Amino acid sequence: MIETKPIISDKLYLGELSERVAKIEGKCAKTDKAWVIVRQATEGDNLRRADRRADSVVEWQRDGVAREKRRDNVRDTWAYEVYLTLCDVGNINAEGKPLFTFQDAGDYTKIKGGFQNFLTAYGQLPSVVTASILQAVYKINPDWSLFTFNEDEDKDEDEKNEVEGEAAEE
Repeated sequence: MIETKPIISDKLYLGELSERVAKIEGKCAKTDKAWVIVRQATEGDNLRRADRRADSVVEWQRDGVAREKRRDNVRDTWAYEVYLTLCDVGNINAEGKPLFTFQDAGDYTKIKGGFQNFLTAYGQLPSVVTASILQAVYKINPDWSLFTFNEDEDKDEDEKNEVEGEAAEE
């Protein structure tokens, strides 16, 4: 049976994903290190993500030739991917208060408020921290990154070879 409940990560420590973040944190106790929890994207998330990248405008030039302009801001896409999948955050604060707030979404928690509210908070972070958060998102959603190796692809191929080998032995 397939359930619609998304896969939710354990705590992913940003300093373990990025040496630069580890240097920022210094030698503090693990309980004080920054972490995130992200969830696997649903097909609905994939469709919303794709729709944001599909914006285009056709402009007619004076010579009668049409030219297409696409809106594709990679940093906006990265931030939207984090917004869609971020479930919880620890030890990422602004003036001693948690930078993000979350609300119940049934099987998981999600960012409270809309994307623009999220960007207001997210935009306060150093880019090295946002890059590390994005790495956590890609760890759980490897098909979103062009540069992430999907370990499961090899497992599927190995399993296929094992099944074919067993069938040949019979």
